[in-house]
Amino acid sequence: MAVLKTLALEILGGTSNAKTTYSSTVPTLSTPASGYSAYEHASLYSHLQHGSISAASAVPLDIKVETIVAVIILSFAIVLGAEPLRPISWSVWAGKIEKAGGHANPFKALEERPGLVDIRAKRKEFADWVRERDTIVKS
Repeated sequence: MAVLKTLALEILGGTSNAKTTYSSTVPTLSTPASGYSAYEHASLYSHLQHGSISAASAVPLDIKVETIVAVIILSFAIVLGAEPLRPISWSVWAGKIEKAGGHANPFKALEERPGLVDIRAKRKEFADWVRERDTIVKS
């Protein structure tokens, strides 16, 4: 993998520095160049044909290949130029939110929602209330 990365960095004209690789000139300029080629092809045929679209006015294969290669090179440059991923420590993240007061907690609605209602306890509570009311009314 290291050989592939080194080879790609040499092709892209960058170094192992993430910022240099990301902003290298080859992927940055090849994508707009292929877009400009397609634009020039379309405008040339529109002037010659005056709006009639035919199979001959389709984008040529070399422009399609140029665009695909430019997008692939640009994708590799972005991926290889990105900084290495770091693991997320959940406890550190949660500690920062708690220190900030908890107002930025994305799980606040889940933590503060009422739990499930215990139907049996509510039924017993209602029955006790009815019995108390009946005893008050009878006396």
